[in-house]
Amino acid sequence: MSKAAPRRLPAKKRAWVLSLIALIVASTLSVVHYHRDAERNTEAEEEQGSLTQGIQAIDGILDAWEWRNYDKVQLNGVKAQPDPDIVVLGIDDASLDIQNSSALPEEIEKSRALQLMIGWPWSREVYAHVLDRLFTAGARTVVIDLIFPGPSNSAPEGDIVFAKALEKYKGRVVLGADFVPSASGGQESDSLSLPWDGFVPQTWPADERVGFVTFPADDDGIIRRAQFFRSDTGEPERGLPSLAASVMRLQGKPQMIPLDQPDYLFRYSDARAYMHYPLHDIFIPDIWESNFGGGSFFKGKTVFIGPVARQQQDTKETPVGTLHGVQVHAHALGALKSGLFLKKTSLDLRLTLLVFMTVSAALLVFFLRRPMACLLILLGGIALAAVVQILSFNHLSLVLPMAVPTLAMGLTGFTGLTFDFMMERKQKQAFLRAITRYFSPDMSAEILRDPDDYYKALEGASRTITLLFSDVRGFTSMSETSEPKALVGQLNEYLQSMVDIVFRHRGSIDKFIGDAVMAVWGRLRNEGSEEALNQDALAGVGAAVDMREELVRLNEGWKSRGMEPLAFGIGVHQGDAIVGDIGSNQRKEFTAIGDSVNSSARLESATKQYGVDLLISDAVRHRVSEHFICRAADLVRVKGKTKPLEIFTVIGRKGQACPPALEFYEQAVRLFRAGQFQEALAELSNAQSGGLDDSLTHLYQERCQELISHPPEAWDGVWTMTKK
Repeated sequence: MSKAAPRRLPAKKRAWVLSLIALIVASTLSVVHYHRDAERNTEAEEEQGSLTQGIQAIDGILDAWEWRNYDKVQLNGVKAQPDPDIVVLGIDDASLDIQNSSALPEEIEKSRALQLMIGWPWSREVYAHVLDRLFTAGARTVVIDLIFPGPSNSAPEGDIVFAKALEKYKGRVVLGADFVPSASGGQESDSLSLPWDGFVPQTWPADERVGFVTFPADDDGIIRRAQFFRSDTGEPERGLPSLAASVMRLQGKPQMIPLDQPDYLFRYSDARAYMHYPLHDIFIPDIWESNFGGGSFFKGKTVFIGPVARQQQDTKETPVGTLHGVQVHAHALGALKSGLFLKKTSLDLRLTLLVFMTVSAALLVFFLRRPMACLLILLGGIALAAVVQILSFNHLSLVLPMAVPTLAMGLTGFTGLTFDFMMERKQKQAFLRAITRYFSPDMSAEILRDPDDYYKALEGASRTITLLFSDVRGFTSMSETSEPKALVGQLNEYLQSMVDIVFRHRGSIDKFIGDAVMAVWGRLRNEGSEEALNQDALAGVGAAVDMREELVRLNEGWKSRGMEPLAFGIGVHQGDAIVGDIGSNQRKEFTAIGDSVNSSARLESATKQYGVDLLISDAVRHRVSEHFICRAADLVRVKGKTKPLEIFTVIGRKGQACPPALEFYEQAVRLFRAGQFQEALAELSNAQSGGLDDSLTHLYQERCQELISHPPEAWDGVWTMTKK
């Protein structure tokens, strides 16, 4: 049988395919995801507009995935310790509905500030009272996360009081400004909304009491970074610090403000940090005493004041959850004071990670030929990448973007495994188609489960095998007189039945030679135990007996259809042989060669001389004698051999009726081999009269008479065969 499919794809070809997969994955992800960080040719982008849009769309998906992965690390990683000197007072729902708050009517009646809080928007005098209250208590800095872009229409007198308070506490208060997106002439730009000049002069450089409130959000709307300096025109002269940066300036620490990058990823504290206290509580005497220690709680602290009420809708999405805008400013100031910024990785490092994980996956698939183990290691590698990312975040403050590299690892590994699976499946299908012509379905399945012995045998190996040769008698003369179509149909019907029997006995078909069949047992077995050799011999003889019985059934059917019956001869032998894939480059077949093959063929041919349909060698007989009734045929020296071969025919299975005269026959054979021809002839007569009046009995009678008439000079009991 030709080696229809190699056991595995050649290593060189697999290496090329896996390298190509790794190259495609790495280069595609590099171009798609890291193109923004590399120098790009603007004109080329314009010429490839649709391609660029496609790349950007995919990049957006990868970018979002990378950021979601970062958010999980931020959420589950080490948090920044909350700064105890940062406090948030919130303009909450209760403060906006002061009459239904914790403030009692008599407390409202006694407090000018609480009275002014009835109804929104408040008179700006409220903030003057807030500043007085906090600074009297010893607060260091107050940050009002509100924008006062113009004078008050409803309470202008409050503006005057607030302006005086701002002047009184100059250098200790920060007001909000905002960059408002606008579009003009098709171009997007930012316009700066500063506090009303009745509160703070609108001069450049900007007044130290002003800081912008805007946080840069990523495309998914999540705030992960802070800006500390920004200009509406891009000119440094019109630059404005953030609220947090303004606080650091007022507190005499401008050197702690980083200005080498446009924005900075920072480590958030826990989402429960910087929870707000209701603003109106500072004007309720009992709460002021119990919760704020009569004001001592605010001593030396930076106090943020900002909206937290639901109707004001000032919430921001962050990696640690939804926070109010004023809380985000508190987190940013905490990061600025502690310097807890996260380091971004360079483009070179990101590309190195991508290439490393891609190549690692390709090498894993190439060298580890066990898919499940490979899959588990791939998943383990992805998990390890996540651990490394968290450790880098926790201990090195380094942001390792691992989502895309792990995607590359997964794509390369799973694509490589899929390629291997598809190729292996294709090879198995081709292999299965090839071997099922020669092996039974269960044997084919066994070979597929563990093909190593099969491939070793293909390369050439010495095996102890059991061989069965069968050949149709007189088929050549039948072919000269029969109609070809009918003859071919009859032959195919015969061969199909014989092959089914061989397969049923777990044998394999070595070859067809016209109407002859060569079947083999044991050629795939690397080491033959005695038990296995016994099983092979039993299978071979069992198949031969079943073939004999099947031919009787077939002949009855053919006779009823007016067709000529068939007869055959079968030889079964067990011995050593060389098995392998033998032939030319154009055509090979998996076969067996050697003396044992010749011996089984000669046994089949000898059936004609002995007038029986089945002959087996003694090597087979001594393994099957407990299960089959055997009858001695001869001790023969075949042509070209010096060592005699004892051969037997098989009457049937044990349990069937044994011919009563068989013992006379066996005794006659023993006497014949001992040279007692006259005595042997007498026993043969007994056998003949007892029912064994057949060709074997007649053969020995003729031999005895010949040897009595012409006694041999030397007799060893061996009959020399003069033809094959």
